[in-house]
Amino acid sequence: MTPSNKYRIGHRRNPNQAFFPDNGRRVDPVIAAACATVLANLSAIPLPVYANCVNTGLSTTCDTSSPSPWTSTIGTGPSAPSGAQVTVGPNAQVKVGDATAIALGDNANIRVQSGALVQNTAKTNNGLYATGANTIDLRNNGTVTIAQGASVISAGTQGQAEAINPEGSGNTIVNNGLIQGVNSAAIWFQNRIGLNTVINNETGFIQAPNNVIGSS
Repeated sequence: MTPSNKYRIGHRRNPNQAFFPDNGRRVDPVIAAACATVLANLSAIPLPVYANCVNTGLSTTCDTSSPSPWTSTIGTGPSAPSGAQVTVGPNAQVKVGDATAIALGDNANIRVQSGALVQNTAKTNNGLYATGANTIDLRNNGTVTIAQGASVISAGTQGQAEAINPEGSGNTIVNNGLIQGVNSAAIWFQNRIGLNTVINNETGFIQAPNNVIGSS
């Protein structure tokens, strides 16, 4: 919008203990074998894979596994490849601070599924498109689909940081959930030419304190 994420093994003293000449200590062979087995098993356990938002090619999928919520911007805005897709799965959360949450380019497909939340708290950041730190940015010929029970919220104090800001034309927003600007418009269109479409179905809410939908 323009202006208008020590345990010590006790040393049992008995003649059946094995002797290790390097330090003079005696260790029970059974205990030593058990410890070796435990260490071997521990080394075979894989480290946790934090897969909250996983990128494969042009597709990024966010789920509810750790770290949750996801706290970094997804996408690179104007330089994002054409046809990029983001799916925020059921009950997953993408919550960032003074930055855009999802920033894609042309032919983008963004899906926010049931119970999911995409939210940012913009203050002074101007965003990757230099039109404010909008919660979701995309350029031309993209689609944003928000499922029933899902939310896209611009929760910051910045008046020009909308919940969804199509920077170009040919975009379609299908809302079955909540699109909200706490201190801004909910949706703002930057296009000078062409058309954009908003389909707000019967379970959808679009909320803002003043202009709900605007353009410049």
